[in-house]
Amino acid sequence: MNKIFHYELKRLVCSKFFAGILVICLAYGWQVLSTRTILGVSSTAPFSPWSYGEYLSELLPLLGIILLFLVWNISSGNSLRVQPLILATPVSKSRYLLVKVMAAAVAWLAAALCTVLLGLAFLLFLFGGAVPVAVLLLLSAIILLPVLLFMLGLFLLGSRLHPLLPVLLLLILAALSQFFLPASADILGKSFFTNYPLELGILDPPLSLPTSVIAGKLFYALGGVGMLFAALRLEEKKY
Repeated sequence: MNKIFHYELKRLVCSKFFAGILVICLAYGWQVLSTRTILGVSSTAPFSPWSYGEYLSELLPLLGIILLFLVWNISSGNSLRVQPLILATPVSKSRYLLVKVMAAAVAWLAAALCTVLLGLAFLLFLFGGAVPVAVLLLLSAIILLPVLLFMLGLFLLGSRLHPLLPVLLLLILAALSQFFLPASADILGKSFFTNYPLELGILDPPLSLPTSVIAGKLFYALGGVGMLFAALRLEEKKY
């Protein structure tokens, strides 16, 4: 299974589309950093967790496109070429799919890590020791991991129901992010990082996550895991 994992990971990461959309994502990230983050979000410092969180949230739709591409690639022609060999082995179909999903998750985390490093490098170059690196890294995990689990489960389950359904689901998520949503329901988190600091009523408040926001992220993460297992069950019954 290790060989399959490394094969899938290499196939995903070395594709031209993955490289191209990652370059676009980083270029847009640089624009956000140099035109908005540098000014500070909602009267906070440019290197505050609020400004950094807004930067990451702004990139999540593009990262969602990357994840959509990775999930679509799991069932692409190149991947299906080795499927007859896999089906001839004692390895279950759901386990094989799980290995491919793990490769897609690692590839996405690599892309997300590039955006994190870009943001940290930008802030450290300008503000040096004033940047709370440990806090920003923790915030990155809080933002990115629930999104990964939820979208991965959603896209994978959707692709098992209809090939075009994940595209529709991503468009719906992107459209919803343009409306005001309660912080606990906003999976992308943009409204939280721009509005909540103002609600606290103090200048440049320290980072604080309401219980409702933490509960919302846990709900999305667990929901994504549930949809992932549902997709694996469908795959097992497929043949």
